[in-house]
Amino acid sequence: MPISTTRLRAFIHVYEAETFSGAAHAIGNSVPSITQLIRALEEEYGVTLFVKSGRRLIPTPAADQLYPVAFELREAEARAEKVLQASRLKESGTLRVGIGNAYPGMAIIRKFSRDMPSVTINVENGNWDRIMDLFKADQIDVGILPGVRESKALKTVVCFEQRVVAVVPHSHPYNDMGRIAISDLKDQPLIFRSSGSSTQHRVDTALNAAGLRPRPVVVCDSRDGVLEAVSNELGIGFIWEHSSFRADDLLRLEVEELKGKVQEHAFAARSNDNALVRAFLDVCASRRFHVA
Repeated sequence: MPISTTRLRAFIHVYEAETFSGAAHAIGNSVPSITQLIRALEEEYGVTLFVKSGRRLIPTPAADQLYPVAFELREAEARAEKVLQASRLKESGTLRVGIGNAYPGMAIIRKFSRDMPSVTINVENGNWDRIMDLFKADQIDVGILPGVRESKALKTVVCFEQRVVAVVPHSHPYNDMGRIAISDLKDQPLIFRSSGSSTQHRVDTALNAAGLRPRPVVVCDSRDGVLEAVSNELGIGFIWEHSSFRADDLLRLEVEELKGKVQEHAFAARSNDNALVRAFLDVCASRRFHVA
């Protein structure tokens, strides 16, 4: 006759708590019920699993041998539950995603949506600070931003790498250069992003290192605003290289001091074990999505 999984679960909790009352509290059951389950397990196999010593229950050698096997069973049950939960969530559910860059963000969302077509995805766009503020306020489940650091509270996966580039219209004098140095920006009209932008942070760092303090002609609160300003020949703007298809009618210029690529991270709360969040992070980590 197969061993009772209910009795094994009770055994695990008694082994870990070293008291019947502690195990009962962990399971949410009564002390007599836990005691009966352990006694039934011992009687069925003719073994003694615990010896009472004061208020503690001391595991016997038989219990010490059984525990790692029973623990593996509990882990297998947890994994099975996650698989079934994920399968159920494929039928329905809502995932809240915050993205700083449209790409790779939308490419990842497209791949996830094709894997789970019945899941509704609510997308929030914004600069680095806004997405992090939404995350801290529990208004998104997962975010995608460059340069997010893993921490005790935050789990992250690298999903892409890209760099900040300058963008100019075809009519700009730099249109055939392909690459410029940060010093080439000294006397040029510049278009900046507002504070809180990861793009602007990279640009400011490079300008400060070169000892340059240019005044922008325009400060935009969004990437689209920068692209519109560049298209209207207001000056040189800056974007993450793959952040938008809208920049395809503009010229991207590599900036020598900005050529280093930065990792784009998907992140979620470490305490969030939601199956949809795990599935989304798996798509990000696999990098099996198309980025133009």
